[in-house]
Amino acid sequence: MKYSHSFEKGYSCLTYGLYERELLLELKYNGKGYLADKMGDILYDRISCENVQADVIIPVPVGRKRMKKRGYNQSALMAKRLSERWKVPMEAAALCREKETPLLRSLAPAQREEALDGAFSVTGSGCEKISGKRVLLVDDIYTTGATADACSRALLEAGASAVLLLVLASGGNRKPNME
Repeated sequence: MKYSHSFEKGYSCLTYGLYERELLLELKYNGKGYLADKMGDILYDRISCENVQADVIIPVPVGRKRMKKRGYNQSALMAKRLSERWKVPMEAAALCREKETPLLRSLAPAQREEALDGAFSVTGSGCEKISGKRVLLVDDIYTTGATADACSRALLEAGASAVLLLVLASGGNRKPNME
């Protein structure tokens, strides 16, 4: 709550508690990708209640190693369902993860920022798809905002007019512009 962020405004569906944690761990680490459709429905229910205007949906990318191990990007699966329901195109390939990062949950906020420095970039074709557009960035969990900020900076530097954030769950320590 002490810091400003690179995204314009953020929306969260759930407070990250015991049950939300269990569901997200099942999705991310136990091969239960089918949960993403229901989570995408929750994202849709949340964002459709707001007067949000976005031109494109972009999920936070995962690294190659995690993608290979997991077999999917949980944020992309949720964003795909949101895109289908909200009728806003998803451009998963527009943003990529340039480097593998350690698991952030074990790092302090300053260490997270350092680990994510230069971790994301917009692809050449992605620049065309986001230039001058309002981007809705989708992720599963918001804790310190380091991932959202790193992605938002990359999108803004590549020409997005604004970045909004939508996450399934967030901790209770939310900045006032994180509804």
